[in-house]
Amino acid sequence: MFDTVLPETSTLNTSVSSNSVNPCTAGIIDTLTPTTGSCCGLVSQHELALSSRSDVDFYLNAVNQNLETALVYKNETFSNTPEDLFLFGQPDSLTSIAANSTISPNLAADALTANTRGDSLTGLSEDSSLVGSPERTGRRPRFIQDAGLRREVRASFQDGELDRNDMISIFRKAEDGGVVNGREFNDLQRILNNASRFNMQDYVYVLSDKIVNGNLANINSGIGNLEAGSSATQLQNLIGKWFLGSARPDAGGYTYQYASGSLFQDGISYQDVNQGAVGDCYFLASLAATAFGSSSTIENMFIDNGDSSYTVRFYNQGIADYVTVDSYLPTNGGGRFVYADSANSSSGYYDDPSNELWVALAEKAYAQINESGWIGQDNTNSYEGISGGYMAYALEHVTGSNASFFNSLDFNSIVDAFNSGKLIGFCSKDETEFGSGIVPLHAYALTGYDSSTETFTLFNPWGIHSSYFTPGLLELTWSEITANFLYWDSTTT
Repeated sequence: MFDTVLPETSTLNTSVSSNSVNPCTAGIIDTLTPTTGSCCGLVSQHELALSSRSDVDFYLNAVNQNLETALVYKNETFSNTPEDLFLFGQPDSLTSIAANSTISPNLAADALTANTRGDSLTGLSEDSSLVGSPERTGRRPRFIQDAGLRREVRASFQDGELDRNDMISIFRKAEDGGVVNGREFNDLQRILNNASRFNMQDYVYVLSDKIVNGNLANINSGIGNLEAGSSATQLQNLIGKWFLGSARPDAGGYTYQYASGSLFQDGISYQDVNQGAVGDCYFLASLAATAFGSSSTIENMFIDNGDSSYTVRFYNQGIADYVTVDSYLPTNGGGRFVYADSANSSSGYYDDPSNELWVALAEKAYAQINESGWIGQDNTNSYEGISGGYMAYALEHVTGSNASFFNSLDFNSIVDAFNSGKLIGFCSKDETEFGSGIVPLHAYALTGYDSSTETFTLFNPWGIHSSYFTPGLLELTWSEITANFLYWDSTTT
């Protein structure tokens, strides 16, 4: 999902100011080719890299043959901390520079001791060429300029990746002092521009990108998109929204309670689905169809963050998108879940350790991601906002596969699609046969076909134990299908 943009390597071209005494006279040098016996005691295979700072003037003065040299890149300034100086080459060269430095004698020695000759932020190693020529281009990522952020990234990257917890720490470091200043904001953008270099997982990148580079949900929620000058409070709210799941959907006045239980109990089944007090049968039927035909898709839909929150994956036109939910769910005065799982006859109480939460958390996540404006609903972060919809769209959002909808009722097409593993749902008519047990204008998942009797098994997302009059499973003949249903939706890939 990211393009890897590594810093360009370049050799230093000879451009030392002429001087009648010695070419190493102090002066501004745009570029330099080290040769044996040249300034700073570097030989040709040794390289010098300095990371850019925009607010501190720093001149590395080195003495060679008792003559002082100032190396200054055109229009660049540097910080004189060990973290900002990276010397690549043999230890003798580092020792030589340290011994001959007239401003900071211990600087290069400290860099050597700290083992900063190779640095992940620049992509350099001991035998790399100089990185960061005077002319900065869009193809060459600038170094992280804020010292605090640079240290935080370096510490977080010790294990070779920036994971979810690392990025949360980096974001919190960026708002120290109560505000995200321009340098910190630009550095956050640079980190994301080089996400692949930091082995950042896709979901970590996507959630971080929503914080740094903006998302419609930030606007719709009233938090606003991050920018230079944003307050620490705004950044904390964005961290909470995307990484912690603290931006819970509006639940119509019902009370959120911490839900006991576990994500899955005894495997994944379409019969786990139990619709509650919002008309999102199209979405829950899609979950049921997916659980029936591709339980691994449901399993891989969730990332357990280990802190009672889950990051949930949906697909926007085949591209993975993510949102985080915490383990709090809306409950009524009796302590039962209001939405998904409310019809579960064996549990449904928030404090029941036997609760299986994946359906309720997927529904909550769908309500939250609605605010991002791409699922075709009303763009609010609310349960009511996902009421009413099309099963084909929900199938695409859950599976990432293409889907077709409003398919005419053709026996052979449906049987062929089912036998080939396609996920299928039906939409009932606004008037159904009395006594059929079929709910009008309702979505059902196809969970079985018996070729010997030519009967279809349809699952009602109201739940396997919904009621005698509207049973959870229906065995229907083809004539009953055509008499009671308008069309069918299906994945196509």
